[in-house]
Amino acid sequence: LKEKWFRPSDIAIGTDGAIYIADWYDPVVGGHQTRDSVGYGRIYRIAPKNKKLVNPKIDLATVEGQLNALRSPAVNVRNLAFEKLKQQGAPALAQVKTLLQDENPFIQARSVWLLSQMGEEGKKIVENLITAPDEKIRITVFRALRQLAGDILPYAKILSEDTSSFVRREVAIALRDTAFAKKKEIMLSLAARYDGNDRWYLETLGTAMDADAALWYNELKILFTEKKNAGHDSWKKQMSDFAWRLHPVNAINDIAERAMDTLLPAAERNKMITALAFINDKKAAGYMLAAAKSNKPDIKEQALYWLSFRQSNDWFHLLDWSKIDLNTAYERKLAAMKVKKQIILDERQSQDERKWRTIEMAKDSLGGQLLIGLLSEKKLPAFLLPVIQEHIFNNPDIAIRVQAGNYFASEVNNKIFSMDAITRITGNAVEGRPAFTKNCSACHRMGKTGNDIGPDLTYIGKKLGKTELLDAIINPNAAIVFGYEPWLLNTKNGESAFGFLLSENKDNVVVKDIAGKKHVIAQSTISTKKKLEKTLMPDASAMNLSEKNLADITAFLLSVQE
Repeated sequence: LKEKWFRPSDIAIGTDGAIYIADWYDPVVGGHQTRDSVGYGRIYRIAPKNKKLVNPKIDLATVEGQLNALRSPAVNVRNLAFEKLKQQGAPALAQVKTLLQDENPFIQARSVWLLSQMGEEGKKIVENLITAPDEKIRITVFRALRQLAGDILPYAKILSEDTSSFVRREVAIALRDTAFAKKKEIMLSLAARYDGNDRWYLETLGTAMDADAALWYNELKILFTEKKNAGHDSWKKQMSDFAWRLHPVNAINDIAERAMDTLLPAAERNKMITALAFINDKKAAGYMLAAAKSNKPDIKEQALYWLSFRQSNDWFHLLDWSKIDLNTAYERKLAAMKVKKQIILDERQSQDERKWRTIEMAKDSLGGQLLIGLLSEKKLPAFLLPVIQEHIFNNPDIAIRVQAGNYFASEVNNKIFSMDAITRITGNAVEGRPAFTKNCSACHRMGKTGNDIGPDLTYIGKKLGKTELLDAIINPNAAIVFGYEPWLLNTKNGESAFGFLLSENKDNVVVKDIAGKKHVIAQSTISTKKKLEKTLMPDASAMNLSEKNLADITAFLLSVQE
């Protein structure tokens, strides 16, 4: 069983060329329990099959021995050689220089790094390699010269026109923290060579321009429009890409206009909507709200998504969300359920009316969620408790039924399963697939089947053996996975939400419920926030699973190993 628990923690290469990997073992990772009472770990040695490796003799007393040691695959050995050769300086230059002709590119690279630190003569040798035919050598030369803490702008200028985007990306990375005025010419040279297709090149340039995005945006508009000072209609693809990547505040009007331009392809409009979503400015949020009211379906849907997402983070203070109706099906249903909630709490209503509305809520997933919130705060009148108990265990949302067990005794037969008996059953992975789909896929993903609400189980077979997996299914409360602890939040205006805590800051809390819906709740509106003892995952008895069902589901989950 322990062979499945490979947790690499360190790696090294020996002087013989073999790879050594250290690992550690704990029966449970990711849950709230610790079972490794005795430390356990291993060291693996990986070497070519049918080949005996030997440790070479290391001689650091001579230049020849030092050069050989510099070739060592063991980093500690070659570092000793590096320092010895570096200390010798000029007398060893000629011999170190010969390594530049070595057939092994890694040995060539080591000689570049070493030469750059062997005085002015060594540095000059390295400088002459800045236009070497091999792009990897040019990269190494630039990195080595950059480490000397001198002025790298002359080298950057030369390489800004390099034929290799690999090399030019390295230049952009090096200039990230250089002042705008000093690097302007070089950065524009690098930008001019963006072909509109290399996503990595765009990202590297964007990283180097982020600090002064507004200034670069103005320069790029001149560079990537058909006419100087032309409008957005004449943007080249490169300009669209830079606007998307940099998205400075001074680009809001251009981006918003482009997002609503029906003459542009839908993909381009959606790209601009995304760019708008990353501008943390009230004007950008206002444009997004306008787009959400558009009669263009693709734009409206995209804008609604971003409004819903941004409400929970950077745009929380930019709009008055209490006055914004996103008009989703969820919000319409929530409004209807809140009316029923008001009725059952209204003492002026008849008891029959209040019981009828309670039954409606108990049978509904969203209504059941509101009832759980009321139960947690003990706000329900006593005569409604038997009504809720009678109907809530028929709620279609299994998470509601599980949480209701905190307040009522369920009529479900809590069967005690024998782990030993189930492990002796030969599970059928084929029969386990539909059983998984029926009972587990509402929350868990297995390959392309299921939802991303609970932990992804696609590769669970690499992590757990049959016994551990069965234990997690039968006793889900024993070890709740980090990040999936359930929370119940009630608000001052009567709303309730329970699920997984996605994020929390001084302004708001974001909770994802069992249906995958994200609830953004302002901290100032929360009346109670409570961590629940029971996971949202029901145990096997609550799902009416048999021993054979469990064996089949386990076999299915363990069947995916790659």
